[in-house]
Parts: sequence; structure tokens; C-alpha cells
Amino acid sequence: MIVFRHADPRYPFPWEGADQPPGRWHGEGEGPVHTFADTPDGAWAEFLRHEDIVDPDDLATVRRAMWAVEIG
Repeated sequence: MIVFRHADPRYPFPWEGADQPPGRWHGEGEGPVHTFADTPDGAWAEFLRHEDIVDPDDLATVRRAMWAVEIG
């Protein structure tokens, strides 16, 4: 199975560190956490939801990396 995730292109794959701030699926000191989607469209949808992007014009300057990870 191949899963997908958007990432900040400034960081290598996979970005890990104990200093990851708490988030939706983990608390303080429980990172790192990587969440994946089962389609590239799903990864885009989650990114747009997270960033509250609703206007296509707001994507003009967005630069993202897409990870495709085989898990098994």
C-alpha cells in the first residue's frame, strides 16, 4: 500500500524530533507523529483544511513536498 503526506519542503524525509509541538493526534513530548492519506487528493484536502485555505488564489505561492510512502 502506498500512502501520501504533504510536507514542508525545507525538511528532509522523514522529519523527526522530540521537540515536535503537540498537535491533533499527540500531546506534549509524544511526537514525532506522521499522518498519511490513502490518496494524493486526500493529502491535499487535509493540507487545505489544516491551513484553512478556501480560495484557489491563495495557492499561488504555496510550495509543498508530497511524500509517497510504501507501507506493508
